[in-house]
Amino acid sequence: MSIKKSFVFIAIMLFILTLASCNASTDGDIVLNRPTGLACNIPNPHDGATIRWNAVSSATGYRIFIDDVEVATTDSNWFHFKYEESDNYSGKTCTIQAFNNKGGISLISSGLIIPDKTPVTVQKVNFYFTVTKKVDNSMLIEWQDVDAVKYEIYINNKKIYETEELSYSLTAEEVFMFNDQSLSIVVVEESEKVDFIPTEYKIVAPVLIVAPTIKASNDAEGNFKISWNAVEGAISYNIYIDGAQYAYNVLDLEYTFHDSPDFTGKIVTVRAVDVYGRTSVFSNGCEYNNAINKPHIEGVVLENGDIQITWNEIKYAEKYLLYWRNKYVSEEYTKIELKTNSYVLSKEKLLKDSEMCEVYVQSIDSYGNESKKSNVYKWQIELAKPNIYLSMDYITYTEFLWDKVDGAVLYEVYVNGELYASVKTNYCKISNYYLIELDEKRITLVAVSKQGIKSEVSKEYVLK
Repeated sequence: MSIKKSFVFIAIMLFILTLASCNASTDGDIVLNRPTGLACNIPNPHDGATIRWNAVSSATGYRIFIDDVEVATTDSNWFHFKYEESDNYSGKTCTIQAFNNKGGISLISSGLIIPDKTPVTVQKVNFYFTVTKKVDNSMLIEWQDVDAVKYEIYINNKKIYETEELSYSLTAEEVFMFNDQSLSIVVVEESEKVDFIPTEYKIVAPVLIVAPTIKASNDAEGNFKISWNAVEGAISYNIYIDGAQYAYNVLDLEYTFHDSPDFTGKIVTVRAVDVYGRTSVFSNGCEYNNAINKPHIEGVVLENGDIQITWNEIKYAEKYLLYWRNKYVSEEYTKIELKTNSYVLSKEKLLKDSEMCEVYVQSIDSYGNESKKSNVYKWQIELAKPNIYLSMDYITYTEFLWDKVDGAVLYEVYVNGELYASVKTNYCKISNYYLIELDEKRITLVAVSKQGIKSEVSKEYVLK
C-alpha cells in the first residue's frame, strides 16, 4: 500500500514539473501570469476601438492576437485599433500574451470578441453669428443656441475669451486694437452627430481721421521728398513703401529720403495717426524717384578765344550730355557725351561763319533718366567799338576814316544822331553842301556783323 501511494506521489510531481516546463520561458527561468480583465471600448465608431486589460507584474510588453494571429505589440496595458482596423476585426477573437525582456512569457489570455459597430453620420454645419456696430464704436456679437457646452471667441486663431452665453461684446478700444483681424467662434459641444465649422468675420474699425494728400518733389541734391497737408486730429504720420511701413511717428509735414535704399519705381504713401494710435486709410500714392537735377552752366572766354563751359556736379548723375549749335548756321544741336563737368569749345568750332553759339547740358543717371535742360549759355562775337581817327576836307566833301573792326561787314555812319549812310569800307564821304547847313557836326559810327550784331556807338567825332 505504501509503495502504491509513493508511486502516485511521484507521478503527480512529474505531471506538475511537466506542466511548469510548458508554461515557463524557453530557458525555464521566468513564468509570467496570464493577462486578465480584457475589455473593449468604442466611445465613437469613427475613432476606432480601444482594448484594455489588467497589467501583469514583471511584464515589459504584450502581444496582441486576432484569431491566433499576432497583429501588434505594445508596452502599455491598452491598445487602440484605428477605425479601419477595428472595422476589419469586428466579430473576431482578440487575445493577449505578456512577455518581458528576459525571455519570459505568459499563457494566452482568454478571448474577447471585438464587437460590431454602427457608423455614425456626422453633419458638418457652418456656425454663423451676427455683428452689430454701436454708435460708441463698440461691437456686439450674437449667435444661435446649439446646446453647446461653451463658446470660445478667437481673434486671428488666438482664443481671447470663452462663455456659455449667446453673445459677446468688444469695447471700442478692442475694436481699434483688433482692426483688420479675423474674429471666429468655436463651438464646444458633446454631440457626435454635428460638427460646427467656425466662420470668420474681419473686424474693420471706423476711420476717425482722414487721410492726408501727399505731393512728391526732389531737394537740391535730387533726393526724393514728400510733403502733405496737416490732418485734423493727427499727432503724427507713418510712411509706407509699397504698403510696408518704412518710417513712423513723423511729426513734420514732410519727409526727405536721405541716403535711403533704392526704392525707384515703388509707391510711397502716408497714414495719419491720432492720439489713440488709430490710423487713417492710406493717402494717395507717389512713385519714388531720386530725380536727376538739371545743371547750371557758365562760360568763360579763354585768352585764345576758346570757350570753357563748366557746371555744378549733380548727385546721382552718371554722365552728362552737352549740346551746342551755331545759331545762325544750323538749327540742329551737336551732342557730346561727357563724364566730367566741364568742356572747352574751340573758337574754330564756335565761329564757323557764325558769331553766335548756344550751349546747354543735361544730366543722365544710371537708369538712363535725363534731367531737365540746364540754362542756355549764349556766346556771340563782340564787335569792337569803332574809332574815327581822321577827317580830310576836300572841295565838295569831307572824308572820315576809321580802323577796321574784326567781324564787321558794315558800318553805319550817323550825323548828329541820324543815320547818314551805311558803308562796307572803313571810310565815308559826306557832302560839304550837307554839312555846311548844320550848326553842329557830330559824327559817330556803329560796326555791324554779318548776323546783324552791332557794336557800341563810337566816340563822337566833332567837326569844327
